[in-house]
Amino acid sequence: MFSAAHISAYVLAGGKSSRMGNDKGLMLLGGKPMVSYALQTLQTCFESITIISANRQYEQFGYPVIPDATHTPAGAAAGIYTALQHGSAQWRLVVSCDMPFITPQGIQLLAAHATPAHEIVLATGSKGAEPLFALYAVGILPRWQNQMEQGVLKLQTLIAGFTCCQLPIAQNPVFAPPFFMNLNTPPDFTTAQQFL
Repeated sequence: MFSAAHISAYVLAGGKSSRMGNDKGLMLLGGKPMVSYALQTLQTCFESITIISANRQYEQFGYPVIPDATHTPAGAAAGIYTALQHGSAQWRLVVSCDMPFITPQGIQLLAAHATPAHEIVLATGSKGAEPLFALYAVGILPRWQNQMEQGVLKLQTLIAGFTCCQLPIAQNPVFAPPFFMNLNTPPDFTTAQQFL
């Protein structure tokens, strides 16, 4: 288990879920709220887990729930900013609430590459980087904030400004599908049911 001083975990559950029509983290998948799958995996690895959401219903899972620290809607960029300015850990693992297939082995692989030589550790594949299952060094906060204030909110653009350790998905079997499947639409939900 990672010490709270070294790495803390944050689950982003603040999205509007416009494509799903509901707060997707609370939608039932296999009879359980979708966010509970990520939380169950995280609790095997972390002393400190925080849910970032304005929806107080997430308090039912027994973890601290905090809203975005920004005053204007900025999507996942704001969620990562909130994780970076919260707590005192050296690194923050950020996970989206709609990724039910993450594993402790995947978390451990990222953590093994969390060194002073890198500012962000994440996997990359044919679709690009995976910033919503990634480790962020707390030291990037001022520059992250500065980019957001300049209107840079797209995650792929944001992370390009930092020293990233990119782990190829194709070369790391722990990232095999459906690891990075995220559920944004009802059809995604139907597909995920088949993997359970």
